[in-house]
Amino acid sequence: MFVANVCTPSRSVIMYAPAGWPSPNQQRGCANRMFVPSFSAQLIMNLVTLLSSVGLLLFGSGCGGPTKVQYLHSDSAQQQPTQQAEQQTGQPGSQPTSDTVTASGLRTRIVRAYKQENYAQARADIALLGERYPKSQLYVKLSRLNGILDSLVGAQQQRVQVKQARRAHSPGATTWGTAEYQDEFGKLTGNFFMVNTTVQWGKYANTAVVSEDMAARLLVDSSASIRLVLYDEIPKHAIRSAGRTTYQRTDDYDLMRPVKVMAPTKYVVKVRSNAGKVHTFMAVNSLDRLVLDEYDSETLHACLLEGGEVSFFIMPADQPSTTYRFTLENADEYEQAYYALRRR
Repeated sequence: MFVANVCTPSRSVIMYAPAGWPSPNQQRGCANRMFVPSFSAQLIMNLVTLLSSVGLLLFGSGCGGPTKVQYLHSDSAQQQPTQQAEQQTGQPGSQPTSDTVTASGLRTRIVRAYKQENYAQARADIALLGERYPKSQLYVKLSRLNGILDSLVGAQQQRVQVKQARRAHSPGATTWGTAEYQDEFGKLTGNFFMVNTTVQWGKYANTAVVSEDMAARLLVDSSASIRLVLYDEIPKHAIRSAGRTTYQRTDDYDLMRPVKVMAPTKYVVKVRSNAGKVHTFMAVNSLDRLVLDEYDSETLHACLLEGGEVSFFIMPADQPSTTYRFTLENADEYEQAYYALRRR
């Protein structure tokens, strides 16, 4: 067992993991899959075939074994510049094109933009490629992506519009930050993950208690690797005022104790999206966090991208008398934070 500090500008959060804890790539079989909004099967197959032919399907690997994490900063503070670009294009993180760029340079930019799910930028660079090199084989192939990219951009723009319309009536959004794994020697590995910095409160119950405070954290390595940490021991500190003593729960994750198991335990995880659709997943807790498989992670990722209210109901598969409930009342900031993670 090791203990790693996750440091924010205002506090230090302690996170626990076993020595030799597998890296995000190991947990998902060294496949960093990209999330694509739901379209027809034929459309997706056409996209995969075409992207493979021009080398756009680039999957990352690198199965290191990080054993520590160090919090770097909150991405919320860095979102203002990209939000201005988002208002102009409907696509997070769009960048202006250069007047002097080669065909090879444009191909590199298109690859990078697509991997970052910056579909508007990829579409613009394909158009620029057509202006500069209209008869090249590269443009002939990539131009066939335009219809698919237009659909992807439209889906992203629609999410932005829905969130903007909801912003005036919804509660404060959950904030997110980016953390980086360290190896056993304390060296940064270059592997990042996302974590909520707003405490997500909820309630748990078992045979001994009916409704007690609990908290939860979401750890996002990618759209295909999401883990949940549940905390059921929330310390309270005494506050004395005007001769009276009251007790207030702590809002520091480093003072909370996560739910731990002695042997791998299966959990049923039910998630209700903002649209009201309920998804049921199966997660495994091998020590102190629930790990979803790739398919379930991507489904949960889609619910979080949708934003709005996302509710969770969790229970051990063999112990249904123990339940955990919590709700992200406003997940609208998830998408922007996720794109910040992808740009790293």
